[in-house]
Amino acid sequence: MDILGHNISLSFGDKLVLDRFSFHVPSSARAVLKAPSGKGKSSLLRIIAGLQLMDEGDLYFNGELSLHANRKVLQKSMLWVPQNCIMPLERGIDLVTLMGYDRNIDTIHRYLDYLGLNSSILSLHLSELSGGEKQRLLLSISLSEYKPLLLLDEPTTGLDMESAQRLISLVDSLDQSTVISTSHDPVWIESCSQTIML
Repeated sequence: MDILGHNISLSFGDKLVLDRFSFHVPSSARAVLKAPSGKGKSSLLRIIAGLQLMDEGDLYFNGELSLHANRKVLQKSMLWVPQNCIMPLERGIDLVTLMGYDRNIDTIHRYLDYLGLNSSILSLHLSELSGGEKQRLLLSISLSEYKPLLLLDEPTTGLDMESAQRLISLVDSLDQSTVISTSHDPVWIESCSQTIML
């Protein structure tokens, strides 16, 4: 999916976060948004995902202008994985069911194994898991469904070097998807084909 943002502006009260910012991410690219904390990376990701209204500007998906009328259709073509996701669920398997991904269980098991987790983790209470385990669990479930656009907010949060490298390899294998991410992780940033400075 080809993404074009034109003159995007966003403010929160008196704080200007994005000022007529433009960018282009071609189809199948691995793009990372880079900026100091609080400079609009996650906000821009939320704008692309349709979860944050911008003050001004236009977004185009494969050349089609994103409008309120077609936003729901466009959202079905993308996946947003937030940073430090708070899941009001007891177990990972509950998230699988909530997302309607029961049909993907074999893929989820394969991704869990690749990221160094036993599939039995799906049945464990989330309170028993470390931050890194929760992150790998969430990504294994979320990435099991093909989406043309993946929006990943700080995807390597809580991951050690080996787990981060495995995640990079996993995401790279999804070569038909366009990936837009935020990150402070130099390993993740280096793996991306495009760096967008905010």
